[in-house]
Amino acid sequence: MISRSLYTNGVGMVETELEPLELLHLLLQVETEHGRQRDIHASGYQDRFLDLDLLYFGDTVSSSPELLLPHPHIARRLFVLAPLAQIAPWFQDPLTGQTVDVLYQQLLMQIQQGKIPAQGISRIEHAM
Repeated sequence: MISRSLYTNGVGMVETELEPLELLHLLLQVETEHGRQRDIHASGYQDRFLDLDLLYFGDTVSSSPELLLPHPHIARRLFVLAPLAQIAPWFQDPLTGQTVDVLYQQLLMQIQQGKIPAQGISRIEHAM
């Protein structure tokens, strides 16, 4: 039996005067305040209720032990690219120079061609 969990994924853009590491620390603090506990000895995925990632910081490219920018998995995650393409399809990835929309279309093509596994995401509308 396959277990399915529901997750809510979203992408947002913010304007800030913080430096990239300052913003990262703020995001980590918010996660902690919402109950996230990180096991520094664990490797790989860890369950969590809240996961805030810094995907891009303008055209900043950073490769420090604490922060990789752009986020290294953007181009392989449909649950990131789909909402990102909705709000900023024009944004250019500083490493590749490609727009988010192009990255999204390329990922969809790779999935359709079977080059990478399908990534099921669905949209559930809730009445308010």
